[in-house]
This record gives sequence, structure tokens and C-alpha cells, in this order.
Amino acid sequence: MSFGKTREEAEEIERANLGYWAGYYRPETRERVERLFRCAHPFFGSIAEKGPPTPEQPTRLCTARPGAGITPARGFGERAPAPYPCV
Repeated sequence: MSFGKTREEAEEIERANLGYWAGYYRPETRERVERLFRCAHPFFGSIAEKGPPTPEQPTRLCTARPGAGITPARGFGERAPAPYPCV
């Protein structure tokens, strides 16, 4: 295959990407994507085996792996300022 990857490596990368992006959708959609493409979320695993992640799991993942390239967005958890000042 091009870019120095074998077909198996390329399919593994594709499945990890599909599993990751399916995590942005509702659990029902994520479950269908994982079943259809035989993939799983690279951090949270298969929703069929582990269920949907709790709200605490992404936070624990970020704090458990400092410097691993997964950091909360700047200002995460802070209240956003009003878009326009009151006149």
C-alpha cells in the first residue's frame, strides 16, 4: 500500500478513526458504527463490551496521561463571556 503501510495496518488505522469519530455521536449511533465496521473507540473501547463512557472518564484520561498530547481546551469548565457587552 502507499505511504509505507500494509493493508492490515491501514485497515487498523481506519477502524480506530471510525471508532474515535463515532464517539462524538449518541451511544446508539456509536454502537451501530462499531458493529458495522467492526471497530471500537481507541480510548474507551467497544460500547457493546464496556458501555458508554461516563462524564468522568474523559477527565480521568486527561489527568492520567499528562503530556500525552491530550489536554483540556483552554478555559475548559469556565463560564464563557457574553458575546456582546450590555449597553
